[in-house]
Amino acid sequence: MKARGFTLVELLVALSVMALLALLSWQGVDSMTRTQAAITERQDASGVLRSSLAQWKTDLDAAVSKVPNLPSQAGPMDWNGLVFRVVRHAPPGAAAGWRVVAWARQDVNGVAHWARWQSAPLPDQASLLQAWQQAERWAQNPGADPQALALLPATQMQLFYARDGAWVNPLSSGNTTAGNTTANNTNTTATASPTAVPTSTSSPSSTAPDGVRLILNVPAQVQGGGRILSDWAQPTLTGGKS
Repeated sequence: MKARGFTLVELLVALSVMALLALLSWQGVDSMTRTQAAITERQDASGVLRSSLAQWKTDLDAAVSKVPNLPSQAGPMDWNGLVFRVVRHAPPGAAAGWRVVAWARQDVNGVAHWARWQSAPLPDQASLLQAWQQAERWAQNPGADPQALALLPATQMQLFYARDGAWVNPLSSGNTTAGNTTANNTNTTATASPTAVPTSTSSPSSTAPDGVRLILNVPAQVQGGGRILSDWAQPTLTGGKS
């Protein structure tokens, strides 16, 4: 008995079906690849957010208690509405000497970012004052600086100080109480004690605050973004923890 082969029409139909299946498979793989890339990007941004907030608190924990002749109303810390500067001790294992660390919003390719600047080790008062002024110039004149690092997009940065059991605006001459800063729209995963205000018996405006409240507005596409509120308290008021 002679075997019957496929007709030309049957071959064309089979080839068409195979081509359609290949096309559908490619679209599925492409969609999965795009989704995976988007998830990875969001996870990376979330990791940057967490590490940035951790570095922020590390800098505050390491702040020196007193610096002589420093032009600041809050001891080793200063917020002028543009840049937050803090004098901190050297990290463990690093070269000895103070560091001036600055945090501000900087434009990177037209996009506002939360950025951090750090000085080289400062062995004496003269180099400290020079770095203090350099940090302010960095905030006023955005540009490439090997001592600075843009961390994550941020459309707004606000700070409040804790004094005498209340959050106050450090830019106000009367240290006006910031009674409306405890907003309901805060991201709880990136918030530390959003309503707790550290207290002490005395907090004159010429000394470091009892605590610092940071408010950042991070674009929604950053996982964990939105309105970020992070509170820090002096380790001496919290048993060594912030």
